[in-house]
Amino acid sequence: MILKGINENMPCYDFSSFGDHFEENMNAIGLPGPTDLFGSVTVAYANINELSTAVSLYGSQVTLAEIWGATGKLAKLRLIGPLIASYYTGAAVGSAAVALGRTLGCGTTISDAMWHLREHGIFANWVEGELLANPHFLNPVR
Repeated sequence: MILKGINENMPCYDFSSFGDHFEENMNAIGLPGPTDLFGSVTVAYANINELSTAVSLYGSQVTLAEIWGATGKLAKLRLIGPLIASYYTGAAVGSAAVALGRTLGCGTTISDAMWHLREHGIFANWVEGELLANPHFLNPVR
């Protein structure tokens, strides 16, 4: 998907701000979103996919500590280790959608961002329920 601005020769997106928008949205809902884990679309999607896969495999009550307990990743999230991973993953999916919408610009909607996540393998059945139960995950911070 190539998005163009008014000047057809100039793209109207800038992915360099994705991590800032992601962290800003996560912080607004009271959760950390370390830029080394979620600072770029590629790294964020890889970590969100890892979380999503673990929740799908082990169930919606698995904690972040149980998923990332043996890795250095949890060190960045140590204060929320007992947090239910599906909640955090839902927040991360929502924040990625918000960040993607803000970096792509050009009238991109949250549904466009969700489609983008799905195209990258991040969307299990439980994710939709988590987003419906926590609509604030998808409210952009301005």
